[in-house]
Amino acid sequence: MANNEASSTSDVNVPSYSRDSVISGFTDLYKLLVRLYLPNNSIKYPPTSGWQWPESITFSPPKSPAVIDLMKHMPYLQHPKEWDSMHIYEKTEAVDYSSFEGVGPHDVDPEISFTTLPSHVLMVGYANGRNGHYIFLDTERGTFTICDFQVGPKGHTDLSEAVDDIENPVTRTDEFGDECTENWKEYATFTTADFFSKLTEGFTELELMPHPNGEVNFAKREDANEDDEKLRAIFKEHGWPGEGYRKEECLKKVKAFDEAQLER
Repeated sequence: MANNEASSTSDVNVPSYSRDSVISGFTDLYKLLVRLYLPNNSIKYPPTSGWQWPESITFSPPKSPAVIDLMKHMPYLQHPKEWDSMHIYEKTEAVDYSSFEGVGPHDVDPEISFTTLPSHVLMVGYANGRNGHYIFLDTERGTFTICDFQVGPKGHTDLSEAVDDIENPVTRTDEFGDECTENWKEYATFTTADFFSKLTEGFTELELMPHPNGEVNFAKREDANEDDEKLRAIFKEHGWPGEGYRKEECLKKVKAFDEAQLER
């Protein structure tokens, strides 16, 4: 796995949307993150009938029936009170749609207006501020797109789309009078299978490096700095990714390492 978006998608995977495949993919990913670094009680599973929302709930922007159905049956992560973040990718916060009141969550901060999304697209991860990644799921194509709006489009895949090629894009004028459009489509886009393989490999190989405060950063394999190598060594010394991995013992040592770096 590269440290930023890969340059191509799998030749054998053709995009298609399956609600159950997406739910299964997130369930397996979250189980992996719990095994690696999240608290053991982090995963919230929906009831058989799905998450229950107030009847008065509305969505701004609107969401399609397929997106709403997915949101109601997804597993989500519980954010520990003592943690600053709960990342599922590099500087990418997990989204929890299990409960809310009033108007449903915005796809992106309307005060920032990075992009616009049609009703069939769901934000499943977001940057907490301008640094980090957004992750969008397109339920019509069955694709996931990873966006770093601060850096701009890079690592295009075969499934990326140029803004000029989008038919009838959703547009919005922000508070500064600038037009915002579906530029998210320009970024690295993956089939459902490739997306979950990318994240699974990243965490398994520790190219996505977790920290005990909930943050995840890129850790380079090539030209890695000394700190990345020391952190990777700590995880491996404690058995990762094997079945004998000693999580609690490992995370205590990682926390001590992180605290020592802050004091330097």
